[in-house]
Amino acid sequence: MKIKIGNKEIIHADSLIMKDTEEAWFELTYNNELIKINIKLIKDKNNPMQVASRFTPHDDYAVLELKNWDGQLGMSLQNPIAFWEADNYRLSLMVFGHKVVDTLKLDLQISVENQQ
Repeated sequence: MKIKIGNKEIIHADSLIMKDTEEAWFELTYNNELIKINIKLIKDKNNPMQVASRFTPHDDYAVLELKNWDGQLGMSLQNPIAFWEADNYRLSLMVFGHKVVDTLKLDLQISVENQQ
């Protein structure tokens, strides 16, 4: 099944259910490239109302930090994060989360946008 949102094609979607003290690794192969993302949940007790996200590339993987994703009504990135660019395409990541007590469900969506 092919799904498009705007000019982006969804190439992968997954749900993770994890404790808010855990981290996760997500791997995807696209266009013969192995893409690895480490997802870390950060609790900032000094600034509990400051919700943030940070995407940091490393040599062979990237880290997505989700800070204070504690809201029971749900949290989301404001916009997809472009994290991989090649000559003719760009990959982006979108994340939505929902927390109940100490368990967080993250919905991850990877999309590709062709550059022409």
